[in-house]
Amino acid sequence: MQPLSVNVGLAGDYKGDMRFAVINRRQWGQLGVPINTYGASMEKRFRFLADFLIFGAQFIHDKADAQGLITNKAYFSTTYQLVINQSVFHFAGQLGYVNTTIDPDQTFPSQFNSSTGTFDSGLNNGETILGDGKGYLDVNVGLLWSTTWQNRIRFRTGLSLAHVNFPNEAFSATKSRIPIKVLLHHMTEFRVNGDWAVIPSGQLMYTKRAKQFIASTQLRRHLNPQVAISGGLGYRGYLVQSDALIALLGIRYENFDFGFSYDWNVSQLSESGNPKSSLEVGVVVRTPPRKYKPVTHRKNKPCPVYVGY
Repeated sequence: MQPLSVNVGLAGDYKGDMRFAVINRRQWGQLGVPINTYGASMEKRFRFLADFLIFGAQFIHDKADAQGLITNKAYFSTTYQLVINQSVFHFAGQLGYVNTTIDPDQTFPSQFNSSTGTFDSGLNNGETILGDGKGYLDVNVGLLWSTTWQNRIRFRTGLSLAHVNFPNEAFSATKSRIPIKVLLHHMTEFRVNGDWAVIPSGQLMYTKRAKQFIASTQLRRHLNPQVAISGGLGYRGYLVQSDALIALLGIRYENFDFGFSYDWNVSQLSESGNPKSSLEVGVVVRTPPRKYKPVTHRKNKPCPVYVGY
């Protein structure tokens, strides 16, 4: 529900002038203290010669109460959208600032009071890395290609490279640089008839620290020109290591999209007790498209008035 978190190249991949998105993700509440993530983003399209520029902004607040970590991220992006015949190309860059702090209200091992057998927040914790926390710049880039064949099949493929500046996330003097994260994703939309569509998609993510594959298939039904509903199932894991099964539900009403996803953890984390789960809820709002004067494009072919679904 927040495309810029997947690939900054997805900026502008919609029908409309502006797009706003908000999400909330709550993870692993069965462990006692959930991990909560809140996100908001916006995109705005501008005519640039015969093509388009899309400017975007994204804000993310992440709080892992059990670990006492609070992370705030602010990103700003620019995407160049190039249209050649039936193909649309996106070339995007994103610059952000990330700040991570440790909750000073939590207790540390040094605050254990042996006389009472409990942790005492009034004792000196001996920690010197609290306060303002750690901040660093983060640079991401992304590419996207999409096309539509005979107005029935749409293909969309993207590549994202995150942390290309190898930011240092360490709180101490010892450096700990974040490796580049490579993410390749693809989606195909088959329009069965005027009302139905089948949408398989997949993502492959790789870093030196982790690898992950996500596959899903959704079925969408247009009830009328203003209302559509979709649902599907997905899987997350890598090779023989399974992580989660995913249930997806989406509702579109005019320029509003409402999305819900529920992850049911099937990894070893859930073998110790009740299955662990995550719930994500999101809302996307698009403003109506602007009408631009036709521009003679490459090979003397007119540029499409609107781009994207």
